[in-house]
Amino acid sequence: MEIAEINKEELLADFVEKLPTIRRKLNISQGRLGEMLGLSRQSISSIERGSVQL
Repeated sequence: MEIAEINKEELLADFVEKLPTIRRKLNISQGRLGEMLGLSRQSISSIERGSVQL
């Protein structure tokens, strides 16, 4: 697949789906990831649940 063929919505959906698994494998809490990204733990939780539109 070429970069030009990537659909933004599909990419974000894939990211949201994989984020919790990757975060857990790296042994990073939602709070720590939030600190690293300048977001709250609640924001990370909402993103992982898919209840926030990115």
